[in-house]
Amino acid sequence: MKMFKKISKKTLWQIIAMIVSSAVFSGSGILILAFINKYLLNLKEQDAQILLAFFALLILFLGFSVLSRIALSVIGNDFVYELRAKTIKRILDTANQKIVAAGKSNLIASLSSDVRSLTDGFMQVPSIIQGVLIIGATGAYVLFISAEIFVFLVLWMSAATWICRCFIKNIHKYYEQCRNGEDALYRDYQTCIEGHRELSLNLARAKRLFLERFIPNAKSLRTNIVKAEIHQSFMSNWLNTVMLGAVGIEIYFCLAYDAASLQDAITVALAILFLRAPLMMLLYSVPSVFRARIAYERLKKLD
Repeated sequence: MKMFKKISKKTLWQIIAMIVSSAVFSGSGILILAFINKYLLNLKEQDAQILLAFFALLILFLGFSVLSRIALSVIGNDFVYELRAKTIKRILDTANQKIVAAGKSNLIASLSSDVRSLTDGFMQVPSIIQGVLIIGATGAYVLFISAEIFVFLVLWMSAATWICRCFIKNIHKYYEQCRNGEDALYRDYQTCIEGHRELSLNLARAKRLFLERFIPNAKSLRTNIVKAEIHQSFMSNWLNTVMLGAVGIEIYFCLAYDAASLQDAITVALAILFLRAPLMMLLYSVPSVFRARIAYERLKKLD
């Protein structure tokens, strides 16, 4: 108990450190945008101090980005260690009848696939936190520059996100089917290995197993993975296109309707481009989170 209390306390401090470093990382990114808007876009002559200050902000941005990633690595690997240790301990403490009832193939699938998927999903949580902080800070900065542009971006991105929901729904559906397909393949693996002697003596049965069970299961898994990745590709490229469209429309809106100066229009355009990375990071984390949710439900079913 003392060991787990220490681990929990340690992990808590790691998470706090990660959130703080991510917040400073987000803030330093906004400082860079504000610095460009206030000093570089208004630069009239050579000024070494401005250039040095700009490089100092870049170093700050890089430093806290690395710190947040280090915290992610430490927390993630601690989580993997504890999850694997607890899972194996539960298996060792379980009566053999329950192990047989659960099915060896299901246990192997959970230990190899579900633990990995749950780990990958957990590793995305800090990236999600970091992305949300960056989006919030950038949105606040755009609101400070121009309320009209902020409202436009909120409406524009809300419409784009609503369309993304269709892709997200299909991604979740196909990854769930992939997980069912993995169970079927692990059962085929188990049958091939444990029944190898009998199958080697009965080639007709081995042929039926290969052609009527394994090949359809493998093709089904392949098809569902491809479908999930196609929808993920559409979603990411759709958002990428939407972000580039937002840059052009925002500049047109500012200059054609005199909503903001050219300087502010350029700064907002840079802010939108700055948002592309965290938004893409959030989108790429969606499949991992979905797979982690499915894996968590599978592990719960093992009881």
